[in-house]
Amino acid sequence: MSSAGKTTIARGVERRQLDAGRRTMLLDGDHLRHGLGGGW
Repeated sequence: MSSAGKTTIARGVERRQLDAGRRTMLLDGDHLRHGLGGGW
């Protein structure tokens, strides 16, 4: 669902994980689609 706030929530969760000393990697669908379409 477009503009549903998924990335906003994911960034908040990522921030909490980083603050707790955990390593994270945020996988955003738009970035993945752009990367995959960009000739990876």
